[in-house]
Amino acid sequence: MMGATRVPPQLGAIRRPVWTTPASVHLGTREMDGVAWMSTNVQLASTAAAPTLCVSTCWGATGVSAGVVTSLQTTGTPASGSIVVGIDYDCRERMVYWTDVAGRTISRASLEPGAEPEMVINSGLISPEGLAIDHFRRTMYWTDSGLDKIERARLDGSERRVLFHTDLVNPRAIAVDPIQGNLYWTDWNREAPKIEMSSLDGENRRILVNKDIGLPNGLTFDPFSKLLCWADAGTKKLECILPDGTGRRVIQNNLNYPFNIVSYADHFYHTDWRRDGVIAVNRDTGQFTDEYLPEQRSHLYGITAVYPYCPGRK
Repeated sequence: MMGATRVPPQLGAIRRPVWTTPASVHLGTREMDGVAWMSTNVQLASTAAAPTLCVSTCWGATGVSAGVVTSLQTTGTPASGSIVVGIDYDCRERMVYWTDVAGRTISRASLEPGAEPEMVINSGLISPEGLAIDHFRRTMYWTDSGLDKIERARLDGSERRVLFHTDLVNPRAIAVDPIQGNLYWTDWNREAPKIEMSSLDGENRRILVNKDIGLPNGLTFDPFSKLLCWADAGTKKLECILPDGTGRRVIQNNLNYPFNIVSYADHFYHTDWRRDGVIAVNRDTGQFTDEYLPEQRSHLYGITAVYPYCPGRK
C-alpha cells in the first residue's frame, strides 16, 4: 500500500472521489484521520462519517488507519444489466450524474440521504460514455460512441441538442470549463486519435492535440491550475496542456491502463484497468502516492470529485 495523501487543513474532511464500476456508483470519503469508502447503484444512505451512496451493493472500509484503506469488504449483488461508464458531479445541487451504456440512459441522484435516482435521458442513445456537467449554465454534455455524436441538454433532460456528428470515430471522455466557456473531448480513433475543443455552444471547433497520443481514455479540466489533462492508455502517460495549446508537459509516463481521470487539490485520481483500482498521482512531482484496491475486483470506469463548493464560486 502506498503512503497516504493527507487532506490540507483548509479542506477539512472533504475529499470525495466518486467512481463507477459496471453496475454501481461509488463515493469515497477521505478524512483527516481516515478513509471510508461506500458504494451503490444509487439510492442514498448516510453514516456517522459522511453521506454515502448505497443500494444493492454496499462497500464498507475496515481497518481504517492514518488515511489508508487497509481492506475493503462487499455485500449484496450489483444490479444486473447496468454498465455505468461516465460520471460527473453538480456542485450546486449536490447531485451525481451518470451514463449507463447497457441501459442506454443518463440518470442522476442527490447526495442527500434517502434520495431516489432519477432517469433524465432514456431515448436516442446507443453507447453514452463521457459525461460533463456545467454547473453555471445548468447543462450537461455527453459523448455517444455508438452514434458518434456529442450532445448537450439541460440537467433535467430538456432542450436537447446535437453539437457534433461529423469527424468523430470513437468519442469518449468529455470535460467542461464553465468559467471560460470551453468544451473538451477525446476521440480514440486508432488511425488518428485526438483531443478537440469548442465553445459550449459548439462554435469554433478545433483540434488541440493530435500528436504523440495513442488511446486518450480520460480527460479532466482543473479549474484552479487551468490545465487540461489526459490519461493515455496507449502511451501510458498522464499529460497536461493549456487551453491555448501551449505548455504541454508529461506528469507521469508509467501508467498501466488508465480509463478515466479527475483532478482534485494537488492530485490526479485515475481508474486503472490493470490494477482494477483508483490510483493517485501528485500533480507537482508526478509520483504515485496512493492506490485504492477493492477486494472484489472489477474494471473501474468513470471518476469525478465532490467539491466542498463550486470552483470559481464559493
